Amino acid sequence: MTRFPFVTLAIGASSLMIWWGGESWTNLMEWSRSEIAVGQWWRVVTGHLCHWSGAHLFWDLLMFVAMGLFLEARSRRSFMWSVLLAVGLSHFALAQTSDFNTYRGLSGIGSAIFVCLALSAVLDARSRKDRIYGVAGLLAFAAKLAYEVMWTSPLFVQHLGTGVQVAHSVHVAGFTAGFASATFFALKGNLSKRQPFAIFRVLP
Repeated sequence: MTRFPFVTLAIGASSLMIWWGGESWTNLMEWSRSEIAVGQWWRVVTGHLCHWSGAHLFWDLLMFVAMGLFLEARSRRSFMWSVLLAVGLSHFALAQTSDFNTYRGLSGIGSAIFVCLALSAVLDARSRKDRIYGVAGLLAFAAKLAYEVMWTSPLFVQHLGTGVQVAHSVHVAGFTAGFASATFFALKGNLSKRQPFAIFRVLP
């Protein structure tokens, strides 16, 4: 049954509302090490809804909404677990390094959704074409991450803002979240069908 992706649209709309609220709203919502330390825990979640520039907002929303629409319609549980794990793992990754005092962006959550969707296509494929698309998506994500690490700049967003760095660790956290979510639900589905080893049949 196709599900209406209201969670995806609500998250996208929230990002737009914070952006339209101006810098005062963004400063109140961004992930901030010092403010979280004094009890402003909402920033762990709302930091993902904030952005540094219009270009940053555009590319993050484009990826998040496009992938979110597909994944939520396919499996809202996979979507929600990908989002929640990405938020938690991103906070952990940011907290473990002193490189970032603030963070903004949907890219960590977007990465989780993209990886979950691609890996789900591989593990739960109904055709060879689905598997090929899934593998291609995973390879494309790995190539994007490698590019950003090597060149220390984003692949798509050319104007993040003065002095703003790409948070590679957040993208890795997103990858981990999406991988874990897709694997868990694929295992659960295969076990429920009494096919515990079907998950390993990645290639025909």
